[in-house]
Amino acid sequence: MEHALASPLLQPFSDELTSLPTAASPLNPPILGDFNSSSPQNWGARGAGDLNSTSVEQVARTQIIDNWVSQDKPEHLKTIRDRILRNEQRASRLLGLYQHVLNQGSLAADGSEEQTELKLSGLVVERNGYLTLNNRIYGSVFDRDWVKQELARLRPYSEAFTAWVESGCKDEARLLRGVALQDAQAWAKGKSLSDLDYQFLAAGQELDRRVLAEESRILAKANDTLTEAQKKAKLTILIGGISLGLFSVVAIIIAMITAKNIQEAKTGTQLEQQALSILRRLPGDNGYYGNRKLLYSAMETGQQLYNIVKDGRSFDNYPAITPLYALQQSLSKFKENRRFRVHEGSVNSVRFSPDGKVLATASSDKTVRLWDLEGNQLKRFQGHQDSVNSVSFSPDGKVLATASSDKTVILWDLQGNQLARFQGHQNSVNSVSFSRDGKMLATASWDKTVILWDLQGNQLARFQGHQDSVNSVSFSRDGKMLATASWDKTVRLWDLQGNQLALFQGHQDSVNSVSFSRDGKTLATASSDKTVIIWDLQGNPLAVLTGHQDSVNSVRFSPDAQKLASASRDKTVRLWDLQGNPLAMFQGHQDSVNSVSFSPDGKMLATASNDKTVRLWPVEDLGQMLARGCKLLEDYFVKYPESLDSLNKCQN
Repeated sequence: MEHALASPLLQPFSDELTSLPTAASPLNPPILGDFNSSSPQNWGARGAGDLNSTSVEQVARTQIIDNWVSQDKPEHLKTIRDRILRNEQRASRLLGLYQHVLNQGSLAADGSEEQTELKLSGLVVERNGYLTLNNRIYGSVFDRDWVKQELARLRPYSEAFTAWVESGCKDEARLLRGVALQDAQAWAKGKSLSDLDYQFLAAGQELDRRVLAEESRILAKANDTLTEAQKKAKLTILIGGISLGLFSVVAIIIAMITAKNIQEAKTGTQLEQQALSILRRLPGDNGYYGNRKLLYSAMETGQQLYNIVKDGRSFDNYPAITPLYALQQSLSKFKENRRFRVHEGSVNSVRFSPDGKVLATASSDKTVRLWDLEGNQLKRFQGHQDSVNSVSFSPDGKVLATASSDKTVILWDLQGNQLARFQGHQNSVNSVSFSRDGKMLATASWDKTVILWDLQGNQLARFQGHQDSVNSVSFSRDGKMLATASWDKTVRLWDLQGNQLALFQGHQDSVNSVSFSRDGKTLATASSDKTVIIWDLQGNPLAVLTGHQDSVNSVRFSPDAQKLASASRDKTVRLWDLQGNPLAMFQGHQDSVNSVSFSPDGKMLATASNDKTVRLWPVEDLGQMLARGCKLLEDYFVKYPESLDSLNKCQN
């Protein structure tokens, strides 16, 4: 009776251990004899007659599994451990194979030297062509946590590797680059690693290759700028020379300006090279925190650029752009952003109020909420019967409009009272937008239509033409046009009577978001093809922004029309100039970022994510980034006072 009750735990020992050579089984019969014995002294105060399956598990846990290192006498489990870990060159590979068995339940036997060594450790046995766990006690002692701990001890890149695996091997921000990748490859040389280790290192190498290709493109562009400046200089000097007799003073001034432009172009090329070098030395998101020496290098490059552009020129007149991105990325490693958990479900949409003091959020938990910028909830709006997909403030900030998967749109005052409910769509409503004068609403739906409404809920026009779900709608600033984005891979421009004015084709997948520029002359679109495109209103692409590693869900122009912000399923938010150069990348969300919104003054970004949080990020110009860097480098300047000499911004 006792043996029958104990058999679920003990069966693997009696069957499996006898199938291996004695030398392969450190946990040999003597230790098992205690479990099969009916002698009460072998079970402490418990008598044999009281034995049941629960008590066997308890005894196994207290006498073997818990604190097994100190209780393992004579040594059995330690022998298994040592057989796995004794050869550091092969330990990672053996642990990787064993981890696969633990996670998947089995591993196809291939007769390889590594699998044979793993079997000889006693941890696994081969049954019917598959390696499986030898017994439950081994699995409890050498469990997943133990494997992770030992791999972390062996791998110099363990933190980054673990985060990458937990992302489904998709989060490129966790990959190694530059010096960190080279160090990891040097460590791996001559070792037998797990397949996932090799995939991780190969993915980092591929990312490094792409980054280097992008760097080459940027440098080629900088050299083209320099060549063009030199050509213009020669022409200008020639014209000036011809006119020298009559207009000598003008000619001399022209020559001086031309020389200055050439020097700026040369400096710009040098600054691009310096900034790219800094970016190569920055790890993705692992192990950099507090490296002020690298921040100082980025500050030096930023200061040199600032000395040229402090005249207030626009981005398209900067001799170099990459130094801004290098400085922003260096500063971002010090993790200064505000985050607050705001909903019980994914946050689908976020918008600033017109005065910039309040945030509105919409969530799959069926609620809309108002927040101050410290994360304090001001109001909770309930009334939708399904996920709320979009929220929009009226231009005067007194009314909210929300769009829901329950097929309705609701107008609210800021106290949470419903002012009107709009019904007319036949499927989920994905997007809602106020006209500039606040007298109309436009809504986009899964039913492939867009509807224009007055604020009493009367339909003014219905827009039909898209062949699939319409994901986003945006009014032009003058209120005379609508832009719509659809799963049918197109963007369309309409007048307010529902007449199609232009068809935009160029994306290779669903278009998820559309935004008009402030001057109404361009559109930006975000797509599941991982790109953002800037268009003129005739449907011609002006720039294609590449860099996101997954679907781009949201795009917005900055209030000064100088920048674009994009939010992606790759968990990042990016800031761009209108030529497609990256200015900033914000990391911190733990899941897809669904929505991005600029504050009215353009100094902050709010982002909403599937991780149920909203984050606020600073949008800083070069001078502001330098000022923040000065504060972070205060201790560095104490240690290296001479370093202050090249940073004028920090001397004020």
